[in-house]
Amino acid sequence: MRRDRTILILLITLIAACGSNKKEVESARHSLYDTDFAIVYNAALEATRGLTWRVVPSRLWVRSDSQLLRRILQNFLANALRYTKNGGVVLGVRREGNKVRVEVWDSGPGIAEDQLRNVFEEFRRGSHVSPWGEKGLGLGLSIFDRVSRLLGHCISVRSQDGRGSVFALELPRASAPRLMSQP
Repeated sequence: MRRDRTILILLITLIAACGSNKKEVESARHSLYDTDFAIVYNAALEATRGLTWRVVPSRLWVRSDSQLLRRILQNFLANALRYTKNGGVVLGVRREGNKVRVEVWDSGPGIAEDQLRNVFEEFRRGSHVSPWGEKGLGLGLSIFDRVSRLLGHCISVRSQDGRGSVFALELPRASAPRLMSQP
């Protein structure tokens, strides 16, 4: 019951954000090493169920809305942990020119090639079931795909059936703020 209420509140918040104007989204320089990233890390750590869990730290800065960025990453991690029974999950960052790719790798069951384009559609889930008996609504990825487009970001997925998946979010890279020198 509590989980259903939380999902409903999250859906209403995200649907409202998706329907809003791009100018209303708070986009600012954001460190991938800050507190929000730590919150995502700690939440995932608590849910690992004995899986190997690794974060490749980064001191890169990006331009995004920090709350929406955190929610997108939480969704990627929740899905990875929901469907991975053995092996592990890795959260990493890759620099690609003036872009940054935040990636979540898992060793779960993977997604068949013919189902890859459907994972971002509403109420669509892959054919694999969670080994933990958890069921999603099939809305998370479709909502966060819309949110990422609202932010001007790009979500992608690579997967091989039986070998795992990589969900990635591409963000604009930002320069770190300059430290002010003492007079």
